[in-house]
Amino acid sequence: MDMNRSLLLDLPVFLTVARQGNMTRAAAVLNTVQSNISSRIQRLEEELGATLLVRDSRRVRLTPDGEALIPFALRLEELSKEILSKFGRDDEPRSGSIRIGAIETFAASRLVEILASFTRTHSSVDVSVETGGTAFLWEKVLKSELDVAFVSRRANEPAFFEEKIFEDELVVISRDKAGCLDDLVAADNARLKIFVQRNGCSFTARLTDHLRETGAPKWPMHAVGTLEGVIGSVRAGGGIAVLPRSYLELAPGARDLWLFELPEKFRRVEIYLIAQRWKFPIRLLDAFVQSCLADRAPTDLRLSKD
Repeated sequence: MDMNRSLLLDLPVFLTVARQGNMTRAAAVLNTVQSNISSRIQRLEEELGATLLVRDSRRVRLTPDGEALIPFALRLEELSKEILSKFGRDDEPRSGSIRIGAIETFAASRLVEILASFTRTHSSVDVSVETGGTAFLWEKVLKSELDVAFVSRRANEPAFFEEKIFEDELVVISRDKAGCLDDLVAADNARLKIFVQRNGCSFTARLTDHLRETGAPKWPMHAVGTLEGVIGSVRAGGGIAVLPRSYLELAPGARDLWLFELPEKFRRVEIYLIAQRWKFPIRLLDAFVQSCLADRAPTDLRLSKD
């Protein structure tokens, strides 16, 4: 077979597998069977004389040769779209699917507005949302099990595109009234508990760091499993919790609680949008990120590179 023809046929298949991170998902996207995907990848590898993917039972990973091939595959994809656009076929991504991860408090507050804005212009796109802690979401994005995620701190991972999307403020909530947080803690020394959704919460770590600095004793943590459980436990009395203000503005049951500010150095929260750099430009993903940044960025901060 002529090599150029093989490249034209098989490079898009390779790109789909790389984006999906899984042969089965790639086959579903391309409306074919997994055996066909495998044979096309094998043919491309034979033509190039290089191993492009490493396969295991759950997913595929790019080899160094596979990573080197990605920019060429993307250029071919963009050229195809430019040709279609030139001859009257607008290939703006209006359908497809996007897998989004978010920390729970962001998913329950700001993410709703982001998705509403995006789906107004991309109504045929399938959207799925998975929630979890920041470290969990980092891993999901790195494994290509999520396309993008909204997390509460930078990963400092070279493979990631990371952009600040939102700023928030952490506050302590209590059923009991007091002049300030330190007054509340001093009054409740004997029976104070700290309610968290799950152990290891980075927001709660800021509260405990502050309490440690003030010389307060260490109080027990009660992990209650859900955000609703955190608020319900605080409402029942005997404890406090720390949550973002934007979430509390919308959360049922939070309006009758007292809010207390943390010191400035513990208060500020930044939410970052992350995705794997090597996947760009994926037009649907790029469109989603542009929708997220539109109200915040004065310039066109595109993910794709010329």
